[in-house]
Amino acid sequence: MSGEEAAVVEVAEVWRGRGRRVRRLEVSHAFHSARMDPVLEEFGRVAEGLSFGEPQFPVVSTVTGQPADMGEAAYWVRQVREPVRFADAVDWLRGQGVTGFVEVGPHPSLVGNGLMRRQGDSVERLFAALGRLWADGAARWTPPATTAPGTRVPSYAFQHQHYWLRPTAPAPVGDGRIDHPLLQDAMELPDDNGVLLTGRLATAAQPWLTEHVVSGSPLLPGAAFVDLALRAGEHVGCPAVEDLTLEAPLVVADGVQVSVTVGPDRAGRRSVAIHSRADDEWVRHATGTLGAVPAAPRQPWARQWPPQAEAVDLDAFYDDLADAGFAYGTAFQGLRAAWRDGDTLYAEVAAPPGDTRFALHPALLDAAIQIVTVADDRAKMPFSFAGISRWRGAEHARVRLTVTGEDTCAIGLADESGAPVAEVASLALRRPAGAVAQDAPYRVAWPVLEAVTTEPDVPVHHATSPVETLRVIQDFLGTDTPRMVVATRNAVPVRTGEDVDPQAAAVWGLVRSAQSEHPGRFVLVDGDGDGYSGDGGGDGGKVRLAGEEPQLAIRAGAVHVPRLERVRTEPLPSPLSPEGTMLVTGGTGTLGGTIARHLAVRHGVRHLLLVSRSGPDAPGAAALAADLAALGATADIVACDVADREAVARLLAAHPVTSVVHAAGTLADTVVESLTPQQFARVWEPKALAARHLHELTSDLEAFVLFSSAAGVLGGAGQANYAAANAYLDGLAAHRHAGGQPAVSLAWGYWAEASGMTGHLTEADRHRMARAGVRPLPTADALALFDAALTAGTPVLTAVRFDLPALRRAGDPPALLRELVRTRRRQSADHVWTQADVLQLVVGRAALVLGHSSPEAVNPDQAFTDIGFDSLTAVELRNQLDADTGLRLPATLVFDHPTPTRLAAFVHTRLHGTDPDPLLAELDRLKSALDATAADADYETVATRLEGLLAAWTAKRTGSVIGVDEASDDELFSLLDDAHRRTEVIRSGDSRNAEE
Repeated sequence: MSGEEAAVVEVAEVWRGRGRRVRRLEVSHAFHSARMDPVLEEFGRVAEGLSFGEPQFPVVSTVTGQPADMGEAAYWVRQVREPVRFADAVDWLRGQGVTGFVEVGPHPSLVGNGLMRRQGDSVERLFAALGRLWADGAARWTPPATTAPGTRVPSYAFQHQHYWLRPTAPAPVGDGRIDHPLLQDAMELPDDNGVLLTGRLATAAQPWLTEHVVSGSPLLPGAAFVDLALRAGEHVGCPAVEDLTLEAPLVVADGVQVSVTVGPDRAGRRSVAIHSRADDEWVRHATGTLGAVPAAPRQPWARQWPPQAEAVDLDAFYDDLADAGFAYGTAFQGLRAAWRDGDTLYAEVAAPPGDTRFALHPALLDAAIQIVTVADDRAKMPFSFAGISRWRGAEHARVRLTVTGEDTCAIGLADESGAPVAEVASLALRRPAGAVAQDAPYRVAWPVLEAVTTEPDVPVHHATSPVETLRVIQDFLGTDTPRMVVATRNAVPVRTGEDVDPQAAAVWGLVRSAQSEHPGRFVLVDGDGDGYSGDGGGDGGKVRLAGEEPQLAIRAGAVHVPRLERVRTEPLPSPLSPEGTMLVTGGTGTLGGTIARHLAVRHGVRHLLLVSRSGPDAPGAAALAADLAALGATADIVACDVADREAVARLLAAHPVTSVVHAAGTLADTVVESLTPQQFARVWEPKALAARHLHELTSDLEAFVLFSSAAGVLGGAGQANYAAANAYLDGLAAHRHAGGQPAVSLAWGYWAEASGMTGHLTEADRHRMARAGVRPLPTADALALFDAALTAGTPVLTAVRFDLPALRRAGDPPALLRELVRTRRRQSADHVWTQADVLQLVVGRAALVLGHSSPEAVNPDQAFTDIGFDSLTAVELRNQLDADTGLRLPATLVFDHPTPTRLAAFVHTRLHGTDPDPLLAELDRLKSALDATAADADYETVATRLEGLLAAWTAKRTGSVIGVDEASDDELFSLLDDAHRRTEVIRSGDSRNAEE
């Protein structure tokens, strides 16, 4: 579709709503539409100035749908303006007897046979495609002659003479033939030991066998083992497969013998084992159990179609699988459409037509399994099946896949009428050895946002310094103003090669962390020097907002938004020379030591300068030096405070370096309201200040690698100082890159290997990160990302292992992740919350935040502080409740309402639009003040004042008209004793409701 943007988008949405694949092409003009009219006259004049030759072979025009005179300028004007009549051209060719088609282009999608693939061009792929044409009968293709030394290719056309023995079905040796594509014979074993079914792989008879390629090897798909087990079960009267575990892959080759051994009947159940033999040794590939009775079909779920769910874009699905090591041929590209509804996915799949002898066609079931990639974005292979039932055959199927765990799911298949075909009650999956990781790296892209913008009607802070901005944020959070805009200049690299101010970049890291702690309270807006007002004026100048987008960049009047996207990297030679000297800061820590060893092994670095504050006195320093020596590298371990510019200058004068890895850093976590300038400096100096010294004091480097953190990109609750320092590193890398200097900043997620930076993490911390959709990076994967980053040519890469299903379960993803994670359906706006609903929500979310397996682990009347809540978990609980209810609740929620019961009462009141009792709200604030100053307060004096207040309040409640001033000593002490008893009850936790 091409034409006016609004009309094209409208039509595209219609097709997307019908479950069709829709992709917007990145082109300069809306070719073949009326949008080309203004240039046609000039285009015609250019064409008239050209000379046209006669085609050397016939060309069919897609302007006319048949051969045409292409030697006229007018033809090319029509070509750029009129529709592309591809279907008419193909029909004309078919009418002329043409039956074979091949597509020449970087992304074949129109016909089945393509000569190239995006990022996968090769001579081998070209000749494989031409070979397929020859096999399909295109006998006139002649291979090109070669003048290079090597094997000579015959100069004549291929002749249809077969020099290889054609595979033939072996003569039966048992008592019955099996009508199955992979099995030919069956025989009963002696002494009632079961039945043996045998066959032989023949790729000429079953060419689809070679099209399931994983990590470069053609493997028999796991779904084929299911089909073999089902067919064997049908043969012996046990048509259900209760369980089947895959033990070893079967590499497809002609002549491989296959055997299925079914054990004797044991109360209606039989064992099953599948073996193969290519040479002389039998290999067992799968074992399981057959059952006599298939499960009864479930309630029909596929009658109403397509499902009421979100359509999934499959445009690059098989390209992405190929990049991950799963190179599927046409037979295994059976996924036609897919939809998602939370953890349930639906799909339409198809198997190659023609052969109905399978119990359950392997390509059909494999296509159904492929949609698990949509669920968590990681291609996996089947490992074990349970509860397999088959009721009828089908070449086309509707699929329902329900994710039941991180690596488990259930699958149902139905035919086009909605009738059940088959079911897998449980399927466990795992990634194959050698598969390409798809977790990372990522980069922040800046697409243009087509949206209405408005001027801000809230305060705008024009930021130049993270320290100043921290003070402004802390002051703002003490007000009731709903939102504040933080405006910067040149803080982010929107366009390739754009220069960045690292100080402004640090502001973005700081505010991103504040956004994580206080969703909806802050908006970041960045501009460049082109008419952007950043002079501190109070009216906001050119600062613009776009709906609820939390981060924007304005360039030449256009609004851009950050979206994380994958970066495809190609393995390239190391840029590090073996004889150079590599400086590694933080070099004696766990991370620095791992990198040092890797540099020696993988990159051949022979001279290392390892720097830390303790230097050779650091724990493990001597062992590290010995390890490096054993690897053939020399290591100078030096004590140096890299935050001290003069110390760094002395270090570099004594030890000239050719490359830098800056891995030093420290933590001082706290929520942004409590962050002090001292805590900020403690983190800033060894990370950001040290990076600036290294940048200014080095030159002519081969590599300048900064170990940043994903906190600076994603925002990290409780890490505003750390996020700011690491965002400074990202900005510094972009600044160096714009100036032609080598640099890459790796914004790491957390490594699985414990280090000085992550060793403090508790189990609750790890649970919190897992719920946030971040998983630990294995060391081997992290080092592979380090290698890729060295030659990627991108100044900032985010190296995080995301758990996409967890992100979806967590609710609407952050705006930065919207291209990776589709939003889930929101709670209905007219949902009526009862008091019991809210209490169940609060208790459930509290259990989730604390990492408990069940809400029953949380006592609704026990204080949050007593069950393990701290400032960070309090912020997370508040954010969860905000997302679930649509409210904007205070960050001090669990301290103002100290038990789940009291918090639920407060939330219920807010949900029903009534303001809380102002006196109770004042008491909540008093309670928060007491909690905040308890350590320094005069306990006895405060307690006496509070007991006096309680006595006076009790007197009013009992209706006594005698004021405290008028009471006798006995009456006053009686009141105080009564108040003290009440206080002790509350302190002991015996109180069960707010009134008590």
